[in-house]
Amino acid sequence: MTKTNTSYEWLTGEIVRKEMLKWWNNISQLGNSRAAYELRIVRQRQLEKKYTGIPSGRGLALQEVLKDLIEEIKPTGNEPDFAEKHWRLYTIIDEQYLKNRAPNVVIEELGVSKSTYYREQNNACELLAEKILLSEIQLASAASKNEETYAVHLSHAYNLVGRETTRNWLDKIFKWQEADEHARSSWAGMFIWSLNIVTNRFTPESFLKLMTAILLWMSTAWFVSPLLQWPLDSLETRKLITTKYAIASLVIPLCVGLLSKPDPHEFKIETRKHRFIIFFLRMTGAFVGFNGFAAMLIIPVSIGHYLGFPTLPLWITWFLVLIPLLFSQIGARRIPADRYIMFGSSPRLHKADLLFFSVFLFFGIFFAIFFYLMYDYISNPIVGIQCLIAILILSIWKKIKIKKLNQ
Repeated sequence: MTKTNTSYEWLTGEIVRKEMLKWWNNISQLGNSRAAYELRIVRQRQLEKKYTGIPSGRGLALQEVLKDLIEEIKPTGNEPDFAEKHWRLYTIIDEQYLKNRAPNVVIEELGVSKSTYYREQNNACELLAEKILLSEIQLASAASKNEETYAVHLSHAYNLVGRETTRNWLDKIFKWQEADEHARSSWAGMFIWSLNIVTNRFTPESFLKLMTAILLWMSTAWFVSPLLQWPLDSLETRKLITTKYAIASLVIPLCVGLLSKPDPHEFKIETRKHRFIIFFLRMTGAFVGFNGFAAMLIIPVSIGHYLGFPTLPLWITWFLVLIPLLFSQIGARRIPADRYIMFGSSPRLHKADLLFFSVFLFFGIFFAIFFYLMYDYISNPIVGIQCLIAILILSIWKKIKIKKLNQ
């Protein structure tokens, strides 16, 4: 169960300005804010609209909640009256943040001094924070009234689960209660019965899917696993292994993208362009998922090598390669679905999609070349540990820089 934060001391006008309104036009950044994670009203909107659990889904939910509350601030009447305080507060939020207009332009439109403008900007953010807090408290109060009823239902659910014995669970799978007397005559008879039940559930289509998945797994293992078995002392062996990896970085995600279907959404596929966009999004997700996570497998392998651990057994590397294969399919399924949430039923590309596809299409090839040329340095424990320390320092520095930028 998701932990709910019941302390709202952090919810101030400054937080509203820096972590919500400032990132209004950046959905992913908005979805990474504290409000997107901790507010019940955001999670409720996310569930209602079936938005994804990734930052863009949380960002959309938070943006909709803020839109509704900002509309509550708007005074009644068709014509704005800037002499009235609440009209100025609403206009500051609407013009500067929602419409992304420069403060100087809004100051001129309102006809106020710069000091008055920024004072009322703070007041507007504080007012919006109060609206958020009030909505949050109301939702929490409604939830607490149902808590006792929920606990009773939950208790019943746990009791039901507790009474589900292993035998009952197996009965549901193998339908042992439906077995005839001949099958019940011995354990061998029940084994044959169970085997028939399982095989009867296999259709030609499901069997073909299973065989395709196994073939993809075996192909990925054959292409990628050798790269994970350090040390690679022979130059010829290294050349063969990196060549296989480069081929896998193109062939495997291409197959995954062709075979995977996007998560079900009601896309309006009316033209060839629409079909191509969906196809392109599937391919982008497949290449990003596979090549990104395949390269990351080198990190634990190299660390183990630096610490003096023996070469990974082949069977372990066969299971490790399931990670990029899994994320390749996840990407192929989810990227089109995320674009549906972002743009609606008419398929469209995000401005970053072409860049990501271009980068990750050739990422595996460049990585293989880099690995082949730099292996002697990468495999050196002293150099490797220095690189890891440098990466750690850069990560901390970047985090500090982002934190200062947001202040």
